[in-house]
Amino acid sequence: MVPILVLALSVVAYVALVPPALSCQNTTPAMNYSVQISIQYATTNSTGGRGIQFVIPKGAGEAGLAWNSHTFDANGLDCRYPVYMDPPNPGQPYSGFSQIWVVSTIYHNYTLGDFFSVWGMSIGQNDTINIQSAHGNQWSMCVGPSQSTQRPGLWGQEPLVDGNSITLLYDNIGCI
Repeated sequence: MVPILVLALSVVAYVALVPPALSCQNTTPAMNYSVQISIQYATTNSTGGRGIQFVIPKGAGEAGLAWNSHTFDANGLDCRYPVYMDPPNPGQPYSGFSQIWVVSTIYHNYTLGDFFSVWGMSIGQNDTINIQSAHGNQWSMCVGPSQSTQRPGLWGQEPLVDGNSITLLYDNIGCI
């Protein structure tokens, strides 16, 4: 009885910890690019000055990192979800942006919601990364290849487009 229980627990642990085999393909990708994302949380100091703290995602969609959705597992390459983020590089200063990688075996209109789903975080004007709007602050989303061409984003439906930059900002002013 004990050996059967140990075997059953081993199989369950293996299945839970190892990404699906289909995501370990090593072929030429149909899509391969990245999108910059900056998640910012405005703060006010004791003298009323405004500051920004960056929320730096720990990575998602790679073996050993957050992998909370399996909708597109079969489209991934090299044991990664087709929409993923590498963990931050320790010892390197943060540039203010993280890279969401889109590397897929098929052409598909992946969205920011697909990334947030695999990351396991909420996204929306009233609740992003599990921080809800409160005290006059809300989430703003600005998207565009440069600051002068940014527009309001479509939250979870925002397509991940090569060369775009996405800023999520929690404050009472909005994207600047």
